[in-house]
Amino acid sequence: DAHVSAKWRGSIGVSQLTTRLILVACVLFSGCASSTLGKSLNVAVVASASADVMSTHIALRSGCCSEANAVFGSHPHTATLIAAKAGSTSLIIWLASILEENNHPRWAHVARGMATGVWTGVTAHNVRVMQGAK
Repeated sequence: DAHVSAKWRGSIGVSQLTTRLILVACVLFSGCASSTLGKSLNVAVVASASADVMSTHIALRSGCCSEANAVFGSHPHTATLIAAKAGSTSLIIWLASILEENNHPRWAHVARGMATGVWTGVTAHNVRVMQGAK
Protein backbone atom coordinates (compact mmCIF):
# COMPACT_ATOMS: atom_id res chain seq x y z
CA ASP A 1 0.00 0.00 0.00
CA ALA A 2 1.60 3.25 -1.16
CA HIS A 3 -0.19 5.30 1.51
CA VAL A 4 1.19 3.15 4.33
CA SER A 5 4.71 3.19 2.85
CA ALA A 6 4.71 6.96 2.51
CA LYS A 7 3.33 7.31 6.03
CA TRP A 8 6.01 4.99 7.44
CA ARG A 9 8.77 6.77 5.52
CA GLY A 10 7.57 10.12 6.82
CA SER A 11 7.26 8.92 10.41
CA ILE A 12 10.78 7.56 10.61
CA GLY A 13 12.58 9.97 8.35
CA VAL A 14 13.88 7.38 5.91
CA SER A 15 15.94 9.48 3.57
CA GLN A 16 17.24 8.80 0.12
CA LEU A 17 20.67 8.43 1.75
CA THR A 18 19.42 5.57 3.95
CA THR A 19 17.89 3.84 0.95
CA ARG A 20 21.12 4.24 -1.01
CA LEU A 21 23.21 2.89 1.87
CA ILE A 22 21.06 -0.24 2.04
CA LEU A 23 21.43 -0.71 -1.72
CA VAL A 24 25.21 -0.25 -1.49
CA ALA A 25 25.35 -2.84 1.31
CA CYS A 26 23.39 -5.27 -0.88
CA VAL A 27 25.79 -4.77 -3.78
CA LEU A 28 28.91 -5.06 -1.62
CA PHE A 29 27.76 -8.15 0.26
CA SER A 30 26.54 -9.82 -2.91
CA GLY A 31 30.15 -9.97 -4.10
CA CYS A 32 31.15 -12.06 -1.07
CA ALA A 33 29.75 -15.26 -2.52
CA SER A 34 31.21 -17.66 -5.06
CA SER A 35 27.94 -18.60 -6.79
CA THR A 36 25.05 -16.68 -8.28
CA LEU A 37 22.69 -18.27 -5.76
CA GLY A 38 25.02 -17.29 -2.91
CA LYS A 39 25.16 -13.70 -4.16
CA SER A 40 21.36 -13.57 -4.39
CA LEU A 41 21.02 -15.01 -0.90
CA ASN A 42 23.47 -12.40 0.46
CA VAL A 43 21.22 -9.69 -0.96
CA ALA A 44 18.22 -11.39 0.68
CA VAL A 45 20.07 -11.50 4.03
CA VAL A 46 20.85 -7.76 3.87
CA ALA A 47 17.32 -6.90 2.73
CA SER A 48 15.62 -8.96 5.44
CA ALA A 49 17.95 -7.57 8.12
CA SER A 50 17.20 -4.03 6.92
CA ALA A 51 13.46 -4.71 6.96
CA ASP A 52 13.76 -6.10 10.50
CA VAL A 53 15.59 -3.01 11.76
CA MET A 54 13.21 -0.62 10.02
CA SER A 55 10.04 -2.36 11.21
CA THR A 56 11.40 -2.61 14.76
CA HIS A 57 12.31 1.07 14.71
CA ILE A 58 8.88 2.06 13.41
CA ALA A 59 7.09 -0.10 15.98
CA LEU A 60 9.14 1.25 18.88
CA ARG A 61 8.79 4.84 17.71
CA SER A 62 5.02 4.50 17.32
CA GLY A 63 4.74 3.65 21.00
CA CYS A 64 2.53 0.63 20.37
CA CYS A 65 5.24 -1.89 21.23
CA SER A 66 8.37 -2.60 23.17
CA GLU A 67 11.43 -4.66 22.23
CA ALA A 68 10.98 -8.35 23.02
CA ASN A 69 14.70 -9.15 23.10
CA ALA A 70 15.74 -8.80 26.75
CA VAL A 71 19.36 -8.14 25.77
CA PHE A 72 18.40 -4.74 24.33
CA GLY A 73 15.91 -3.65 26.98
CA SER A 74 12.36 -2.55 26.24
CA HIS A 75 13.21 0.64 24.28
CA PRO A 76 16.74 0.43 22.84
CA HIS A 77 18.37 3.26 20.92
CA THR A 78 18.09 2.88 17.15
CA ALA A 79 21.88 2.96 16.78
CA THR A 80 22.09 -0.08 19.07
CA LEU A 81 19.62 -1.99 16.89
CA ILE A 82 21.46 -1.03 13.71
CA ALA A 83 24.86 -1.96 15.13
CA ALA A 84 23.62 -5.33 16.36
CA LYS A 85 21.92 -6.11 13.05
CA ALA A 86 24.95 -5.00 11.01
CA GLY A 87 27.17 -7.23 13.13
CA SER A 88 24.89 -10.25 12.88
CA THR A 89 24.40 -9.75 9.14
CA SER A 90 28.15 -9.53 8.59
CA LEU A 91 28.66 -12.61 10.74
CA ILE A 92 26.16 -14.67 8.73
CA ILE A 93 27.69 -13.63 5.42
CA TRP A 94 31.23 -14.25 6.72
CA LEU A 95 30.22 -17.69 8.01
CA ALA A 96 28.62 -18.53 4.67
CA SER A 97 31.76 -17.47 2.80
CA ILE A 98 33.91 -19.69 5.07
CA LEU A 99 31.55 -22.61 4.43
CA GLU A 100 31.77 -22.02 0.67
CA GLU A 101 35.58 -21.82 0.79
CA ASN A 102 35.64 -25.18 2.59
CA ASN A 103 33.48 -26.86 -0.07
CA HIS A 104 30.21 -26.69 1.86
CA PRO A 105 28.08 -24.46 -0.40
CA ARG A 106 24.82 -26.14 0.63
CA TRP A 107 25.44 -25.32 4.30
CA ALA A 108 26.32 -21.76 3.29
CA HIS A 109 22.96 -21.49 1.52
CA VAL A 110 21.20 -22.97 4.56
CA ALA A 111 22.82 -20.40 6.88
CA ARG A 112 21.81 -17.52 4.62
CA GLY A 113 18.32 -18.93 4.14
CA MET A 114 17.76 -19.40 7.86
CA ALA A 115 18.84 -15.84 8.66
CA THR A 116 16.62 -14.48 5.89
CA GLY A 117 13.67 -16.54 7.10
CA VAL A 118 14.06 -15.51 10.72
CA TRP A 119 14.42 -11.79 9.95
CA THR A 120 11.55 -11.87 7.47
CA GLY A 121 9.40 -13.54 10.12
CA VAL A 122 10.34 -10.90 12.68
CA THR A 123 9.43 -8.19 10.19
CA ALA A 124 6.05 -9.80 9.51
CA HIS A 125 5.44 -10.08 13.26
CA ASN A 126 6.29 -6.41 13.77
CA VAL A 127 3.89 -5.37 11.03
CA ARG A 128 1.09 -7.54 12.46
CA VAL A 129 1.60 -6.07 15.94
CA MET A 130 1.51 -2.52 14.58
CA GLN A 131 -1.65 -3.25 12.56
CA GLY A 132 -3.31 -4.71 15.63
CA ALA A 133 -2.47 -1.60 17.66
CA LYS A 134 -4.39 0.74 15.31
